[in-house]
Amino acid sequence: MDMMGMSAYFVWSYEVTVLFKEWTVSGPVGYFMTCGLVMLMAVTAQHLKGTLETMQRPRDTSDRISQTLLYGCVISISYLLMLVSMTFNVGLFASVIAGHMIGYYVTSSAAHQPSASPTGCTHF
Repeated sequence: MDMMGMSAYFVWSYEVTVLFKEWTVSGPVGYFMTCGLVMLMAVTAQHLKGTLETMQRPRDTSDRISQTLLYGCVISISYLLMLVSMTFNVGLFASVIAGHMIGYYVTSSAAHQPSASPTGCTHF
């Protein structure tokens, strides 16, 4: 089924419109650059999400406002990535998934680093 030029099934094509009419890709170079940008967006979303999860509970209004703005950034990027996935382009979909996986790996690795004690010893 084709709804207004968009496929309702997964396709593999270098020709795709991403998010905006002006962001139309029609060749392999632009397509792979777009996949890289989408992957970077997913890594960023995952990193921001990890940062938000490791933050302390807000102590005052300015902390609460900054965490709320960060949350708004995470949600905005996540919804944009959902719309990219809804192009049903296999490469873009795989870029979203791979970016989230890389971001999770990097964020979870950083969160589980051994911490140093005041004596300089590390705890595992």
